[in-house]
Amino acid sequence: MKRIITCVLTCLLVLLAAGCSKTDPVSEHTLSYIKGEMIEGTQVGYDHDLVGVFFQYTNDSDETCMPCDVFDVKAFQHGKEITVMVFTGQKTEGAIQCDASVQPGMTAEVVWLFELVDQSVVSVECSNGERYTITVE
Repeated sequence: MKRIITCVLTCLLVLLAAGCSKTDPVSEHTLSYIKGEMIEGTQVGYDHDLVGVFFQYTNDSDETCMPCDVFDVKAFQHGKEITVMVFTGQKTEGAIQCDASVQPGMTAEVVWLFELVDQSVVSVECSNGERYTITVE
């Protein structure tokens, strides 16, 4: 019985050590906040005003990747999540949409767009732990 327990514990330690040596995939990607601002919906062919949350995204991995596959960005008004809007293939103020692919070793300005409920403050939460407050004017 002692041999079985020793073997199981040894295997667990080996698995834990192997798991710790892996590179964290998010560490190969960087998302840096630039700004948040109101975007008139007509700029992207939409009939509601939006808030654009702009970031600089760097892909230091070995694979082409979409920023939205690595980072989750959510926006809230009045404590409730507001709808993310992705206009594939469209640029907003020179920034690519969050679903556009970025090749390895490249940096791009990326935007997440959200449909505004009203002109109140928007709070933003990112899966990298960062939070921002955007005043809509």
